Amino acid sequence: MNRYRHSILALLVLFSVILLCGCGGGSGGDNGPVVPVPPVGSPSKPLNLIAVSGDGQANISWNAVSSATTYTLYWGTSLGISTSSTKISGLTTTSYSHTGLSNSTTYYYRLTASNSFGESLQSDETSTTPLGNPPTQPQNVSATPGASQATISTVEPAKKEIELDTNYLF
Repeated sequence: MNRYRHSILALLVLFSVILLCGCGGGSGGDNGPVVPVPPVGSPSKPLNLIAVSGDGQANISWNAVSSATTYTLYWGTSLGISTSSTKISGLTTTSYSHTGLSNSTTYYYRLTASNSFGESLQSDETSTTPLGNPPTQPQNVSATPGASQATISTVEPAKKEIELDTNYLF
């Protein structure tokens, strides 16, 4: 009976090695994609990562993760942000204003949550494109007719009066 117990134990160890290594059977081809696994006890991945553009900045927010003590924001200007991308670490709130950005450039973001057990999987990717503030609308616009021309005047919001002389043929 002792001999059978050792044989069964040896088979269980062999099957465990095969399952853990992913090296069982087949012709040695692709075993499929590698799925990252966060450390046991680490926070769940952050949800609802949102980036809203401003003038030269992105205002980023996300849902709090219950067991997280800090967050790390990964970013770049190309689709496909990973943990090797540029990062901003040590964030302790659920929002961040990323300033100093170039207008008309698209920025991509992903976020992780961390605690003493480790770092979570990355959030879904989001993006935004900062745009400059639109010009202010002119106020007190008036047109004065002239001989084959019109003079258009306006007062900017800063109360600086400008005069535009534009020739129009009628």
